[in-house]
Amino acid sequence: MKTFEDIVKQVVKEVESFKTDYINIAEGYDFNQNERVHENIRFYNSKFAGSENDSEGFRKYFFNIVRNPCNSASKAIKIALKDIMIVPAPSHSDDKSWIMNLDFRYWARKRRFAQILNKIFRELPIQGSAVIKMVKGEPYFVDLRNLVNDQSADTLRDGSHIIEKHNYSARQFRKMKDAWTNVDKVLKDFKNSKANHIPVYERYGEVPEGLVKKGGGDDMVYARTIVYIPDSDYQKGQIAIGGEGIMSSKGIQLDIAEIKEDEFPYREFHIEKMAGRWLGVSRVEILRDPQIRTNEITNLRVKASYFDALTLFQTQDPNFKQDLRTSVANGDVLTTTSLIQRVSTEERGFAAQDLEERKWKGNADELAHNYDLVRGERMPAGTPLGSAQMAMSMISSYFEQIQEDVAAEIKDFIYNDIIPFFRKSNSQEHYLKLVGEDLDRYYKTLNNIKLNEEIKRFN
Repeated sequence: MKTFEDIVKQVVKEVESFKTDYINIAEGYDFNQNERVHENIRFYNSKFAGSENDSEGFRKYFFNIVRNPCNSASKAIKIALKDIMIVPAPSHSDDKSWIMNLDFRYWARKRRFAQILNKIFRELPIQGSAVIKMVKGEPYFVDLRNLVNDQSADTLRDGSHIIEKHNYSARQFRKMKDAWTNVDKVLKDFKNSKANHIPVYERYGEVPEGLVKKGGGDDMVYARTIVYIPDSDYQKGQIAIGGEGIMSSKGIQLDIAEIKEDEFPYREFHIEKMAGRWLGVSRVEILRDPQIRTNEITNLRVKASYFDALTLFQTQDPNFKQDLRTSVANGDVLTTTSLIQRVSTEERGFAAQDLEERKWKGNADELAHNYDLVRGERMPAGTPLGSAQMAMSMISSYFEQIQEDVAAEIKDFIYNDIIPFFRKSNSQEHYLKLVGEDLDRYYKTLNNIKLNEEIKRFN
């Protein structure tokens, strides 16, 4: 029968394999989600992997061509809070749904739900996917860097497991005494280490029933397991396990409980989903090759500019060893046995590099549909109005299709999670401030209700 130590080792193995193993999507196409997530963050923030200098000691410059397409796509597919409408069921009053819409928008702003929506649409073009976690009805954004899941699963629910890493401070961790066991034991271990935070792993997946219930057998049940597994780099006299830096031998159980299917807390959103992998295809990933080659061209030009700025001379006179910049003045006559000639240091490949760079940037615009119209720039001079309108129509239809796919996921999220929480937390008597047209409509509705009552009484 499996023990808790076996579960801790399994968590370590799953985290290990997620960071190192690749899945095969197609022949010649291997993929690692952890690698892609971190590269997307680096590219969006104009950072290279490793050193900022190349092998020759030159500074590497990052010419970012992915950030603007991400921001443009975010604006093009965004759904604002004002776009969310609660509509009445057939034969139900429009007035009730109108009041509920006003109440919901006020509640959503107070609960910062609008910020959650904005963050989803900011993250989707950068990472291709976004994850929200529901905790006691409240939505929280999940950092994909801390998420470990089945890379090849179509959805998080379909995967064999999902693990989320939390980094607690000692003060935050003490607040969990009422919810978790062994809190003091973990704090003592943390105090003896050199770590800056307390790493806690929250796993959702199947475990033997005997670990969840007393008297349970080996039948597998779906459960939430919370364990503390320290980083070995900060533990005295310990070494990393499997190169991942987390130690199963020091794992401490904090909580384990069986959960039902409707208690699964994660909600996912994707842009341009691809078969064979969970992570969506981001703008950053689409523009990976243009970004890499644009950086190479930029840094080749920078290196060439260093030599282009040099002023060098050559002569066959072995006795002439003066520095012409400091040793001669205007009008001096130089006596040499051979001519003094300037050494050509100018770069002659700029024209070809400029042409290639324009091609890569044009290719990036085509791949990301990030044309002048999307960026809000002027069309080239002489472009017919009809051509501009047709281009804008095609671009809009492309982004509308993506928006529809994301909107369907947002709708399910709001209907299944947000609305029930809104009704529960807003069920008690409260005030709703009405001004302007809303106040006029409210009075009109009251008058109609009174009129209908009088008509019924008269009849």
